[in-house]
Parts: sequence; C-alpha cells; structure tokens
Amino acid sequence: PMLAPFGLSQSCMPLTDAALPANVTPGFDVLHRSQDPWPLDAYAPAGGLRSTAKDMSTYVRALLDGTVPGGTAMDPRWVGDSYRALTWSIVPFEGRDYTLHGGATGGFQCTVVLDRENDRGLVILTNTIGGLEQQGLEILAHTPM
Repeated sequence: PMLAPFGLSQSCMPLTDAALPANVTPGFDVLHRSQDPWPLDAYAPAGGLRSTAKDMSTYVRALLDGTVPGGTAMDPRWVGDSYRALTWSIVPFEGRDYTLHGGATGGFQCTVVLDRENDRGLVILTNTIGGLEQQGLEILAHTPM
C-alpha cells in the first residue's frame, strides 16, 4: 500500500521464501561468497524491500519533494552534542549537511544520500556488502549542480 501512491511497480516486500520473485538476484558477502536472500517475515519493513534503481530514484525524488508520509523523520533533532534525524543520519561533509540512510541484509546493500538544501539526491544499490555511505557522500559532493 505505501509503494502504490509513488508508482513503485518494480518494488516488493516478500515476507517468506515462497514470496520471493522467481528471478531473484543473488547477493554476496564481503568475501564474495553467495548469500541466500533474507525474507524477513514480520521484520520485512526494517529491510525487506526489494527494488530497482528506477523505483528507488522515484522514491528519492518523493523524499526531496516532501511527499513521502513521515518525511519529517529526516528533520534534524539534537541528540547530546550532535544532531540526527529519526532513522536518518545528518552528516556534515565538505561544508554541507547531507541526510543519509543505508542498510544491508544477506549480500545486499542500499544507501540513500540527500542534499536537501540543493534538492539533490542519489541511491546506490548493490548485491554485495561494502562502505557505500562514504562513497555516496563523495559522489554527491563532487557532482556539479
């Protein structure tokens, strides 16, 4: 239901092995060993979304436009001597604050980096585990506006 308003027709959240798409992409760990997909059952909303670059780009645009329900979770809040957002990180990098969220499951990783002040964002999807957050910051920071 949450995906439908954004037209994310190539995204799904399989809850069980039986619900996985027939052509599921294999994932790989840091040693490049094949990993079985992780259908997360009741925990699926915490990391079970399977998507495409096209659908995730649409989602990033909706995040930047402010049309995603719960988008205020990206707004900075003070925590101790720094600030963060709910489920999002606010990361200062090269003179600009970026809003960042990433996650990984059995051989897959996704990172979303937003430059909300300049209405720009990116998503990196991969079927292996690695340090995507830093790479996303560097790509967005060094891409001309």
